[in-house]
Amino acid sequence: MEFLKVLRAKVLWHAVHHMLAREKPRVIAVGGSIGKTSTKEAIAQAFQTAGVRFVATPGNLNTFEGVAYTILGCKDVPHGLAGYLNLLQRIVQAYAQGGQECPDYYLLEYGTDSPGDIAMLCRALPPNAVVLTGISPAHVANYDSYEAQIADELDIIRYKARGGYALANADQPGSWEHACAAGLAEGYRTDTFTHQEATKQGYRFQYVGTTVQTGLYAHHQLQPLTAAVRLLEREGLPVQPFIQSLAGYTAPAGRGRVLAGRDGMVILDESYNSSPASVQATVQATVAYAKLLGRPAKAVLGNMNELGEDEARYHHEIALFVGKSGLDAVLFVGPHAEDQVALAKMGDRSQAVATSEEAIEVLESFLESQDVVVLKASQNRMRFERLVRSLLADPADASLLVRQSARWRHT
Repeated sequence: MEFLKVLRAKVLWHAVHHMLAREKPRVIAVGGSIGKTSTKEAIAQAFQTAGVRFVATPGNLNTFEGVAYTILGCKDVPHGLAGYLNLLQRIVQAYAQGGQECPDYYLLEYGTDSPGDIAMLCRALPPNAVVLTGISPAHVANYDSYEAQIADELDIIRYKARGGYALANADQPGSWEHACAAGLAEGYRTDTFTHQEATKQGYRFQYVGTTVQTGLYAHHQLQPLTAAVRLLEREGLPVQPFIQSLAGYTAPAGRGRVLAGRDGMVILDESYNSSPASVQATVQATVAYAKLLGRPAKAVLGNMNELGEDEARYHHEIALFVGKSGLDAVLFVGPHAEDQVALAKMGDRSQAVATSEEAIEVLESFLESQDVVVLKASQNRMRFERLVRSLLADPADASLLVRQSARWRHT
C-alpha cells in the first residue's frame, strides 16, 4: 500500500509540474496550525475584488496529495470509480496544450500532520509568498515534541521560492518571534484598521477613511482580513475594493460564524476544530460579546485531539483558564471532562459528559433562552457541527455549517 501511495503522489506531481511549467502562476501558501482556512478565504475574497484569476484550496485539501489535487482542479479527494475517472481525465488535461485559461495565482493551504510534510510540499512547489497565521499545539502526537511541530511549521518560510517573501501574524507574539527566527518575515497586524469598535452587529473599523461594519463577533477574527490587506499591498493589487466588500463579512463555516439559535439563543459556531490557543481566544471573545449583548455567556468545549503525551495537561490548563474567564456556565465533553469540571471550580455551573451524543441530550437542560453559547471541539470523535445543528432556530441554516456533504453526514 505504501508503494502505491508513493507511486500515486509521483504521478500527481509529475502532471502538476508539467502544467505549472506552462502556466507559470504565482503561488501563495498559507501556513500555520490555527487560522489557515479563515485567512485563505479572506485572501480569496481579496483576489476576487482585485479581478485576478486564481485557484484556491477547496475545503482543507492541504496535504501533499491534496495540494496536487487542487492544482489539477479536483474539489475533493477522489472517491469511487467516478472520482478516479475524473482524476484521470484531469491528469490527461494537465499534459494537453491550450487548455483552460491559466490562473494568475494558486492560493494554497500548506498543512502538516507529521514531520517533514511542509518541507516536502515546499520542495515540490516553493511558494512565491507565504502567510504564516499562527502556531499552536496541533498534531503534536505525531511529533517528538511541540518544539518539533513548531520547526516543521516554520519550514514554509525556510523553503519559500528564491526572491519570495513571508508575512507573519504579528498579533500572535510567539508565532511572530518564531517566524523572525526562521528567516526574514514581515508582520501584519490588526492595527492596520483604525477606530475599531465592538458592536452588537459585529466589529466595526476604518481603513483609509472607509468605515466597515462586519458580522465578526471576535477581535481576533480581524487577523485574516489584515493578512489579506497586507498581501494585496505586497502584490501591488488594489485594496479599496476588498475593504468595500467587507460590509457584513462573516466567518467561514465552523470558524466563528454567528447563527440564530432556538428560543432566541445566539450560537457562536466554532465547531470546525480546536487547539489550546484557539480555545482561550474563543472563550475570551464569547464572554466579551455576551456582555455587549447583555446576555449569559456559556460554552460547550469538546476534546482537543492529537496533543500527544501532554494532552491531559493542555486540557487541565484550559479548565483552569475557563474557571477564571467569566463564563456563566460550561459543558465539558470528552475523556478529560470530569477532571476539567474539578479543576474549573465553577460548582454547579460546570458539567461533564463523555461523548457528543450525551452532550446533545444534556443541552436541553444546560441552555436557556437568550443565552450566548459557543461550541468548540476537534473534529475526530467530536463532530460538534451535529450539536450546532440541533440548536438551530431554522433547520435550513444547516447549510451554513461545516461538514454537511452527504459523505460527511453519513460518516
